[in-house]
Amino acid sequence: MKMIPKIDISPEDWIIVESILEGFVPQQEVWAFGSRARWTAKNYSDLDVVILGDEPLSEELLMDLEKNFIESDLPWKVDIVDWHNLDDDFKNIIEKDHVVIRERNTTKWPSVRLDSTLMPNEKISYGVVQPGKETLNGVPIVRVSDLRNGIIDTTKPLKISKQVEASYLRTRLTGGELLLSIVGTVGETAIVPEALKGWNIARAIARIPVREDVNARWVQLALKTNTIKQLINSKLNTTVQPTLNLRDVAELPIPLPSKEERFRILKILNALDDKIDLNRRTNRTLEAMARALFRDWFVDFGPTRAKMAGQTPYLAPEIWTLFPDRLDDEGKPEGWDVTTLGNLAETYGENISPEEVEPETPYVGLEHLPRQSLALTDWGTADKVTSGKTRFVSGNILFGKLRPYFHKVVIAPMNGICSTDIVVIDSKKKLFRSIVRLLCSSEDFVEFTDRTSQGTKMPRTSWAAMRSYELPCIPDDVAAIFEDFVSPNFFKIERNIRESRSLAQLRDLLLPKLMSGEIRIQDAEKMVADAL
Repeated sequence: MKMIPKIDISPEDWIIVESILEGFVPQQEVWAFGSRARWTAKNYSDLDVVILGDEPLSEELLMDLEKNFIESDLPWKVDIVDWHNLDDDFKNIIEKDHVVIRERNTTKWPSVRLDSTLMPNEKISYGVVQPGKETLNGVPIVRVSDLRNGIIDTTKPLKISKQVEASYLRTRLTGGELLLSIVGTVGETAIVPEALKGWNIARAIARIPVREDVNARWVQLALKTNTIKQLINSKLNTTVQPTLNLRDVAELPIPLPSKEERFRILKILNALDDKIDLNRRTNRTLEAMARALFRDWFVDFGPTRAKMAGQTPYLAPEIWTLFPDRLDDEGKPEGWDVTTLGNLAETYGENISPEEVEPETPYVGLEHLPRQSLALTDWGTADKVTSGKTRFVSGNILFGKLRPYFHKVVIAPMNGICSTDIVVIDSKKKLFRSIVRLLCSSEDFVEFTDRTSQGTKMPRTSWAAMRSYELPCIPDDVAAIFEDFVSPNFFKIERNIRESRSLAQLRDLLLPKLMSGEIRIQDAEKMVADAL
């Protein structure tokens, strides 16, 4: 944690002051003087600040600084003066009682306003204000809920009528734009892939058409730094829900080193993100392979149907013989009875109060669960938890029971605690573990939990309903073979998650240092090469 300068200011107020100074004058030395430097201030006293740089500050920059301090949550005014604009008498007065609140840093990159990075004749715009009713064959729009970890989730987009969308040509996507959420969960970003050309965006998202020579990815990374995040938080209008004005977006300071330096920095950070993305895609493939085998054996009953059709065996002889030769009158393999999920699995997890949990304990809320993916890659910590939660262990299934149609089902890659709106499940027998995982995350099962959920506005499923789900009674020897086939996929998925988590931590460590010029590019290149 950075030291708070020895002036009369609270830690919370210093965070705001520091973030604004870092954003607008990252290279200059800054002094405080007056009552807050002398510790004679009243609660309402101004903070007097002088900026010392090689050249005078532009009038526009001074106005932006003053404006940002005025619109911040500081409980008092900040008076800013430029050292170059002062006479010798005033300089002598300041020199007698000043406190250096930030040293000059010649390694910092210069910065520009975000709106100066835009394509010619373009501007920052928000999307569709009143989308109307969903239209089956309409135009898809990106909503805030579709932005997650820098990626646009395209699985279930809202579609609006072509007539409504035609009124928002200014935000019709062409591919390559940067998107920024500006209402609700503010600060989520994504770059539009070419495949989404012709889509549009919701009112809560800003479209930022960045020039190619600047690179939308560069601006996206700048917006992810703590300095910019803190600046954004200081500007939010929270009267109804958090909202960031487009004017404030336009004024955000973006560090801008030379094009060559930007290229090298992007190459470093993209190498980490590319490996993380490769792991994500590999995990999807591993899950799809396991799911295809599950469906063939236990939903479509492929081996039995192949036998009935006289087809050539596609499994090893010792496995092929384990499947019945025909289906019974109910359409399941002959001799396989009907059972319920409750006979194969049970709910686990003890209720726990916040006081019983270490602050660094992993915490999983519904907001962390991805849709239609068993791989959990994002979670928080228990330090901000204020209510009772449920404990889980690595390998448990975490099923989001609120609005189950969101299809939020994952396998926990670590021990931790979770929201009470998550059901913790595991198999009773190890040999049925993969079967239970794939069953609980299947479309058929999620549809069942949605159909049997209780409540209209906030429908919830329950273990009592889930455990009644019927399925064929799979023989132990078949389940054991299936477990041998599929469990290595889950081990690989967990390994990839751990690797991606480690790479993401390295990226998050390097990001602010590279974007500010605090670390040498060649040193960062070596760190990434060693990690990969």
